[in-house]
Amino acid sequence: MPLIFVYITNPTGTEAKRIARHLIKKKLIVCANIFPIESIYPWKGKIANKKYEKWLKGCLEKRK
Repeated sequence: MPLIFVYITNPTGTEAKRIARHLIKKKLIVCANIFPIESIYPWKGKIANKKYEKWLKGCLEKRK
């Protein structure tokens, strides 16, 4: 069965880990990979620069 990966950002690694653990316990995801990133994007007419914790969650295409 193929995996589907979803890209998510959180302001902190602590929050990302808490959510990932909860989703794994509920069997909604099968894995989570968490690592720091820096995002640069337009915001209200300016260029914003912010650090996040990015994580990928892997889930099965169809749950049993």
